[in-house]
Amino acid sequence: MDVANQLKKLRQENGYTQVQLAEKLNVSRKTVSSWENGRNLPGIPILIDLSELYHVTIDSMVKENEHAYKIKAEKEKTTLQKLWLTPVLIVAIIIFIMSCYYVVKDDDSQFRSWLILLDILLF
Repeated sequence: MDVANQLKKLRQENGYTQVQLAEKLNVSRKTVSSWENGRNLPGIPILIDLSELYHVTIDSMVKENEHAYKIKAEKEKTTLQKLWLTPVLIVAIIIFIMSCYYVVKDDDSQFRSWLILLDILLF
């Protein structure tokens, strides 16, 4: 059983609505809904609270769903890599533009050609 279905099943077995569970965990109802729809996974502090609330071990909630947590960790790692890559690319483009400027600044016609090319590339 995947994480989303397991969380929903545990909530229903314990007689909570999404609103009631959200209030007990100090989160929004939308957050509970996102767990149960598989859009997000609860973090460790919430897992601890859920395990105490439902009287199950964290191990039993996580072990069965280890694959989903690994996917979440990989997704977060990929997001961080993308965030790091963007400034590097911007700096590289700026260096390229500056080097083009210094190479062709003495020749007006060639400089205009480079500006037109850069304008096409960037916009």
